[in-house]
Amino acid sequence: MLTRAHKDLTGRFPEVAAAASALGDLVLDGELCALRGDRLEFTGLRLGRPRREAEGVAVVLVLFDVLAAGRRDLRSAAYTTRRSELLRRLPAPRPYVQPIQNTLDEAEAERRWFGLDIARRGIEGYVRKPCRGIYGDPTAPWIKRRWRTTVDLVIAGATGDVAKPRGLVLGYRTPEGRVQLSATSLPLAAPLRAALAGRLRPVGERTALPAARAGLPGRQRELPYVPVEPEVEVEAEVDAAFELGRWRHGVKVLRVRDVS
Repeated sequence: MLTRAHKDLTGRFPEVAAAASALGDLVLDGELCALRGDRLEFTGLRLGRPRREAEGVAVVLVLFDVLAAGRRDLRSAAYTTRRSELLRRLPAPRPYVQPIQNTLDEAEAERRWFGLDIARRGIEGYVRKPCRGIYGDPTAPWIKRRWRTTVDLVIAGATGDVAKPRGLVLGYRTPEGRVQLSATSLPLAAPLRAALAGRLRPVGERTALPAARAGLPGRQRELPYVPVEPEVEVEAEVDAAFELGRWRHGVKVLRVRDVS
């Protein structure tokens, strides 16, 4: 059981790997999901099995696709053919493994998998796939419909040149008045960099935010940044991936505000 970065997770989730292997000689595409109560929780995947069991966190492999069955390479088959093969092997959810739900009715998809109430359960949205599309076809890409909203956040740090930052470390004010670091921004557009020019005041030496808190992908280990006075506020677009007081994905800064 490999990640996209080819990290072997078989030993970490042996019960899931065994359940997937029981489906037969298949190459499967899916995603590990951790469920705490009725909410998906990405951070639950970082817990060891004893702690998951103690805290009631269930891990399930949600299967999207079948890429090969035995010696048959199915990547050039239509999605409907691959879906049929998946449901033939796994017609209903089993412990630790289940097929992704789908529909041909987009209105139904909107009702079931999109909106604020759904986002609060950790579901970020849904993906549109062409029924006749082959796997990984760049001429017929999958389209993600991801729920988003806007929030006001305080600038707590800057990456790159503080005078004209490339990105921001952001936070929200707690009831006690302190700033809780909660997000990092996507690279700032030129007009936003210009709007922030000369408005951020450093309050310490350059430091680094751990990758787990910065939402950094791949092998990056930390995000260097310069702390600044929490005097400037921005409006940012965020998604549903909010856990442990922070957003896992980079947020998009829309405009700059002043904290009154």
